Amino acid sequence: MLPKRLILIAAMCLGGCHWGLAQKSSPWRVYRTSDGLADSFVASVSVGLRTNVWARHFDVPSVSWLNGYKVRTQPAPHPGNNRIYESRAGQIWTAYPEGLQEFKNNTWISYPVDEIRREYQTNLLRHARSLSLSPVKQGRVLFLLSDALMEFNNEWAERPEVTVVRRAQDTGLEKFSDMVTTRDGTLWIAGKRGLLRVSTGGRALSAETEWTEFLASPALHVQ
Repeated sequence: MLPKRLILIAAMCLGGCHWGLAQKSSPWRVYRTSDGLADSFVASVSVGLRTNVWARHFDVPSVSWLNGYKVRTQPAPHPGNNRIYESRAGQIWTAYPEGLQEFKNNTWISYPVDEIRREYQTNLLRHARSLSLSPVKQGRVLFLLSDALMEFNNEWAERPEVTVVRRAQDTGLEKFSDMVTTRDGTLWIAGKRGLLRVSTGGRALSAETEWTEFLASPALHVQ
């Protein structure tokens, strides 16, 4: 649990500084409720692809976000600790036990997803560990289940479509646990036996996409 004040390393999170060999100290900045941070304990923190930092709170109907200069708040989605995800174009998504939510026109729109609902019902750790998302483009977002990487597509269809991108059983990872998209567009997936990487990013995934696996040696007996 993070305290009411949110401490960030600006050089790491926001990329606003260049490091030198002679530099002896890191530039820290502390954000408090007096700076606009919601007056509540922080439940989760994430950094969007536009480098904004998003903070979910336990018991207030607000989300705090900052760009390194100013803290702002906006209405919170469904109660919980699921992280906020922001695409390069500014689409904002999160997960909840029944599906996905998108912040649009100053309100949260809920999209029930059966696969996510089953994940929360069968994986008790999911209530404590946030579901990983990766917004791809307008109306499209990747989400990671323990057994598959899925895509939610509400771009053109009258009804949202959910498709399987990659099943865990088709990889050497055995089971998926977490996912992150780096600023250069590389998609990384962590699993029970190692890591999975795709350099094309979520926008260009297809049946021909080449995936690279980094598996731990069985001799190490690690997971």
